[in-house]
Amino acid sequence: MSGKDKAMIDKKAKPLLQFLLFFSLLMTFSFSVQVLVSTALDKPYWLIALQLSLTLICVVPVVVISLDLAKRDYVTLQGRVKSKVRNVVIVTVDSGKDRKFAFKTELMKDISEDHDVEIQYYRRTKGVISIKSINKNQESVQLGEGINV
Repeated sequence: MSGKDKAMIDKKAKPLLQFLLFFSLLMTFSFSVQVLVSTALDKPYWLIALQLSLTLICVVPVVVISLDLAKRDYVTLQGRVKSKVRNVVIVTVDSGKDRKFAFKTELMKDISEDHDVEIQYYRRTKGVISIKSINKNQESVQLGEGINV
């Protein structure tokens, strides 16, 4: 993949991940402040433990999203569309396993069942970056770009 293609993909997919990262950081900060205030006010230990566990739960998305944004390592998967319901597409890959992907609603109209597709997504968050329809002649036609987190 050329640098121009990567930049174009990042332009579409990156803003949503950045928003989710900001929101996760905000929640982590909020829970951390609550833990500090509860500790200072001598609140019950079970309440402090609950707030601390919520803080740790919010740290996981921060780490995962940060790794996807920093490393920019994408996975490209080819398979056949098995079914589509609402904004979820089930793709059967070469190994016979079914994989579920969610897309923006406007991209769903371009996807039809029993057609070969190439899906590019983030490795950790499984956020869909793009989907391409693959013709029998191995020529690719770009259907659209989107993201799912």
